[in-house]
Amino acid sequence: MADPKIKIKRSGVPGKIPTPEQVPLGEVALNTFDGKLYASKNVGIGTTVIAVNPWSVGVGTDTYDTYFTVGNVGIGSTIPTSALSVIGNANISGVLTATDFNSSSDVNLKENIRVVDNAVEIVSNLDGVYFSWKSDGKESVGVIAQQVEQHLPQLVSSNQDTKTVNYNGLVGILIQAIKEQQSQIEELRSIIKHQ
Repeated sequence: MADPKIKIKRSGVPGKIPTPEQVPLGEVALNTFDGKLYASKNVGIGTTVIAVNPWSVGVGTDTYDTYFTVGNVGIGSTIPTSALSVIGNANISGVLTATDFNSSSDVNLKENIRVVDNAVEIVSNLDGVYFSWKSDGKESVGVIAQQVEQHLPQLVSSNQDTKTVNYNGLVGILIQAIKEQQSQIEELRSIIKHQ
């Protein structure tokens, strides 16, 4: 079997489109400034350079995996700042695995900040549940979006016929609920101590 590697030429010049001589058939060129990928195409009377959409590589109904081993990839971004930069929403049907997930939480991005009141009461109205996913029967643990929506509507979004939960938002509620309970525990300890 032949080596599947493809020779990639790079340019960082904004808007530069390579010539057929610079990108012979079987090679591709990547403009690292704007993220565009170019390849030569045989048009019968010679070759021409075309912009390639690497996310829809395939013939007919067959789909091929596309791999990049250098540079960053941007979706909705012409200047990706990490291996994969997505500007906008992403919908993933399946398991997303990472060593860490960071959510934007800087105070400079927020306004109208206030501490959650009655967090224990809010948490008392929610059920943690075991369940199986209908799609594959896989067991899981979580909450029910419709129940969360009754008490924390700002944490629930609708996608066509289904609802999603911002689980990160539940963390703030749980932190305050623990603090409220700890305060109650300390108050009860003080009462018992002075009896």
